[in-house]
Amino acid sequence: MGQQQVVIGLTEIPNLLGRSETAMGEYNLFLEQIPAELELLFLPPARADREFEKAYVDCLFPASTAAMEVTHPVLQSEAVSVVSAYLFRKSPNGGVASNGLPVIAVRHGLSFGEARKRLNANFVETSGPLQSLNLLMKGRVTHALSYLPDMTGAARRLNVPVPYYDSQGAVYSAEDAFVCKDTEQNRVFLTEVNAFIIQWRLQREQSLSNLAPPKEPQS
Repeated sequence: MGQQQVVIGLTEIPNLLGRSETAMGEYNLFLEQIPAELELLFLPPARADREFEKAYVDCLFPASTAAMEVTHPVLQSEAVSVVSAYLFRKSPNGGVASNGLPVIAVRHGLSFGEARKRLNANFVETSGPLQSLNLLMKGRVTHALSYLPDMTGAARRLNVPVPYYDSQGAVYSAEDAFVCKDTEQNRVFLTEVNAFIIQWRLQREQSLSNLAPPKEPQS
């Protein structure tokens, strides 16, 4: 690949993608192995979208065109993985506020498939899953809307169990991929990174299968 750097706007996800050692995870390792010249910029979600619109960054990660409103041609890579968002609650049955509506903590800048328009609820904007979980545990909100890996990481940091959620009732599912401006440079980047993503997924699936317990022999 050419020497010109591709500038990637990153959204921090605790224990999956972070700039500090305590927040780093699988996506950090993934980015380190990409055979390309990358400049990685961690930005809040809303600012990352603005910088992308202004062409100050070439690509966003993790991102999905299905969750974005864009005013110009964009390209999306192969999916690195698919993640789902759920409504987490403190108790098995959840709860509602005094006005009869749920109060949902949600990370500012993430749309979750325009959940704020789709769900009949009151919303409290937060800085991320850690603050959302804190509000949930303190009873300040009835639910927290978050992607499962984000909430799992937040629960680990607070040393509490992952809150209750309906595993069959995802509010939104999205592909984690690169979304890039449609330029010649980015087309070259995505052609090569797509080959890497496919290989990385195969290696990841093989690693997970090796960790799986052996099947019991049939009688």
